Amino acid sequence: MTTKFTYWQEDDGKFLGYLNDYPDHWTQGESLQDLKEHLRDLKTEE
Repeated sequence: MTTKFTYWQEDDGKFLGYLNDYPDHWTQGESLQDLKEHLRDLKTEE
């Protein structure tokens, strides 16, 4: 199953993003891969 998400990189280099189904639940990561791991954690909490 594919879950869509939105992300961007801040000026400090960190990545911020959220699952499109849950736009009020933002998370961040040091890298894009780190952000994806945090987003997976959010997905498993639903």
